[in-house]
Amino acid sequence: MIEEDRTLASESDSKKVEIPYSVAKTLLESKIKELRDRVNEILDIWDQKDVEVFQNLTREGKIPEAEMDAIRIGNIIESLSEFEEIYSNL
Repeated sequence: MIEEDRTLASESDSKKVEIPYSVAKTLLESKIKELRDRVNEILDIWDQKDVEVFQNLTREGKIPEAEMDAIRIGNIIESLSEFEEIYSNL
């Protein structure tokens, strides 16, 4: 399969890294799953199903003790978006 033979290269600070396409794809899939699981774990703690609803309830002061988790979810969602964008561009 052609995809299996491809490599991805990244240059940062004059360092070049090449990894097989299949490895990059697997790593990204794993990271995306891990981040989604972390979001769901936090939502489960607060018995919530939706990120936006959870963040709004927290912002409105209806779950004030969840403020740190709401911030944490926001950061995770930001990272998740970045990884999903990278994955979609493979």
